[in-house]
Amino acid sequence: MFKRISTILAGLFIVLSGLGHPGEAFSQGDAEVYSEPRVIDVETEESEIIESSVKLYNKLDRYVELTPLVVDLYSQPDSPAGQETSAQVKPFSYWIVLHRGAVRLAPGEEREYPLKIDIPKYAPAGSYYAHVVYSEGKNLADPGSISPLNSRRATLVRLLLKKKIVEEAELSGFSSEENIFFSTPVSFFFQIKNIGTDTISADGFLRIYNRRGEEIENFNVNQEQILPGEERGVAESWSPQFGFGKYQAKLILQYGGQGRRDLSDSVYFWVLPWQLLAVFIAAAILLFILFIYLIFWRNRQFAKKL
Repeated sequence: MFKRISTILAGLFIVLSGLGHPGEAFSQGDAEVYSEPRVIDVETEESEIIESSVKLYNKLDRYVELTPLVVDLYSQPDSPAGQETSAQVKPFSYWIVLHRGAVRLAPGEEREYPLKIDIPKYAPAGSYYAHVVYSEGKNLADPGSISPLNSRRATLVRLLLKKKIVEEAELSGFSSEENIFFSTPVSFFFQIKNIGTDTISADGFLRIYNRRGEEIENFNVNQEQILPGEERGVAESWSPQFGFGKYQAKLILQYGGQGRRDLSDSVYFWVLPWQLLAVFIAAAILLFILFIYLIFWRNRQFAKKL
């Protein structure tokens, strides 16, 4: 509702500026001083410098001296700037860079001056309106007394700064809890960081491969609503019925609503169940004892023969 009211107000500003209003129509042959264009309309998503210009005409039979002034009309950001950046974002009139000195035009002279809109880096998306007014005279003791809405020496500057949607994430870590697991489940941990400007969700798979490169397990991994600047850690686990040896875990994720992008990483680990290790160790000890016994027995038999 509020955006609709802002749009209506913007239309009124343009109408009052003489656009499409019969009472304000004029011809280029009128003997007076005026500026063109009547409106500079810009739409962008970037923090950049927009190049434009204003042309001044003197149709009088005398010299005129004009002083430019930028008057803020209103601004309607879609969302306020953050506390850390709000002090860096000045009013819209400060974004407009033009020739600030007095302009002297001879009778019948026309002259063009550059005008730039320098959009700050942290400017919030929204609609911004200002008037560039050329007032006759060097000094502007009372800028508030200027009425640019019906003045032919005023150019309406409208900027529609759209929110730039950037979907960008990074996998800031993927690892297993241990390099060697003596019991299951096997635990994994990974972190997704949203380094873009829009909320994202990620989904994909965690796949387990044995030492021969054969896929033995595959399960879904989903992570929703990761806010811009947020880093979210996710834990997953694998509980095999039986596992022994070296394995590879490969994480494959996708994110993005406007174009799917991939994140992937892999980690190697060992599964050595302690029960099986205990059997191997016990068997090794028994074999060692048997080996020692056979050596002693052989030595005794050799001594008897002597």
